[in-house]
Amino acid sequence: MKKISLFDGTAITLEEILDARSARAERQRAFLAEGGMSLISFALNMPGPVKQSVTARRVFEEGIREIRKDIESLSGTVPGAEKAASEKAASEISGKTAEKFTAETAKKTAAETSEKKAAEKAASETSGKMATEKGRVILREDVSHEMTGSQAFFLLNLPADRIKKKMTEIEEYHPLGRLFDIDVIGPDGVPLSRTQFGLPARTCMVCGENAKICARSGAHSAEIIAYTLNDLVHSYFRDKEADRVAICATRALLYEVSTTPKPGLVDRANQGSHSDMDYFTFVDSSATLCHWFRDMFCVGWDHADDSPESLFRRLQFIGKMADRAMFRATGGVNTHQGLIYAVTIIAAAIGKMMRTGSAEEIPEKHLIEECRKIGRCSLREKFGCSGISPETGEEKDKNKAPEPLRAAESESSLINSGREAAKGNETPAYGARGEAAEGFPHALNIGLPAIRKWLAQGCSLNDASCAALLSIIAETEDTNMIRRGGNEEAQRRREEAREILRNMTAETIVPDISKLDSDYIRHHLSPGGSADILAISLLFCFCEEEGILTGDHA
Repeated sequence: MKKISLFDGTAITLEEILDARSARAERQRAFLAEGGMSLISFALNMPGPVKQSVTARRVFEEGIREIRKDIESLSGTVPGAEKAASEKAASEISGKTAEKFTAETAKKTAAETSEKKAAEKAASETSGKMATEKGRVILREDVSHEMTGSQAFFLLNLPADRIKKKMTEIEEYHPLGRLFDIDVIGPDGVPLSRTQFGLPARTCMVCGENAKICARSGAHSAEIIAYTLNDLVHSYFRDKEADRVAICATRALLYEVSTTPKPGLVDRANQGSHSDMDYFTFVDSSATLCHWFRDMFCVGWDHADDSPESLFRRLQFIGKMADRAMFRATGGVNTHQGLIYAVTIIAAAIGKMMRTGSAEEIPEKHLIEECRKIGRCSLREKFGCSGISPETGEEKDKNKAPEPLRAAESESSLINSGREAAKGNETPAYGARGEAAEGFPHALNIGLPAIRKWLAQGCSLNDASCAALLSIIAETEDTNMIRRGGNEEAQRRREEAREILRNMTAETIVPDISKLDSDYIRHHLSPGGSADILAISLLFCFCEEEGILTGDHA
């Protein structure tokens, strides 16, 4: 496994390094000449001749985010800031500027002593300065990215000692802190040192001893230092992104079961047409699967250079372990076996693309193509096909609206068995295997657009998900519905769903589907495959929301 590297960049000369240091010092002096109480000067500790790369830029952006958070947390501690905020609010209400408000206040106190008036004037100027411009705590900031490295400057209206303590915490406790070089400089132009505040000296990134001593003695080779830093960065970004994707997947499972009402399905109101499971059965299963989703992402990340076939074999193994964990959590009840298959492919594909790509956000259309490659391995294994049209020998039209596809029921194992043709049907129903091999068309072309549509009309996510589920039922051959009610009943229910949707408004979503729920329960119907597609739609929705995916799959 090749790790991501800080040092996949262009080497620069020693002269260029020294010139960059001189330029940095000159810029620090220029910033301080503009005023302010302190200056933050931020860059990366990157030993060696390579100072800029895609990974280095990502590390730098992590540092910038942390610095801005700490500046924001300290902004409320500036003397006079609270008063400034109240003065600004008062001036906005009255239609006056902060300066006029302060002047009127001064006029009313004309009879007071000159000493008190002078103090009020000073306070007025300070608070007015803070109040008249949003974000005035940061007087000026500048971020640049050169071949000699990225750097940032923040000129602040904050005391240098407070800033130094916060910046030292970032360097000490952030997982990437050892790579951060954050100088805090006072108005006199002198950088504040850790020893001034009784703070510990920086430690060596390799052995944990005093960093300056190790650097001066050359205790560690450049290769060892590079390996240590690359391992640190690789693990940080892999773990961070794995957590984000696992959280999105777990949320999708929990939101799907929590969506209420749902026709014939377990939700917060009832057990639907199921006597062997309830809402909390699904909660237990979802909680158990969270770390497995994380592992699925990591398999894609760690084996990004593998062929789709090799990656699929690895995913089969972890999918089986997730299956067993689910059954242990539910006492033998199958709640999510279909979704385990789908999330395995999606999470691994995201992991692979994040590992090999340069962008933090993945275009949905690129992710879908990766899912197709992995999903077709399953079809080839079970059915001897891979989503290729038997008539033309070419790949099926990816942009065409999907024909009704039998959604696999949640009662079946989708990682271990394909969905055979339903009784009375001539064509095979590939279920979740087919859905994955075609790039989850029903989630992306029906479920997700429906969620967006109803959210845009002001619906809650719960109601939008209810309506989206009905859209999925209307356009999907759900093998669970066929098994429970037969082909004719399943077709009648699709037509019924279409009719309800034609007249549905945001206000009628819940009452319309509540009636349908009662009817489905009476007839023991349960669109479990459609519920899986809703969960996948929610997963894509949450990944977009979190900035993991960009929604341009069309």
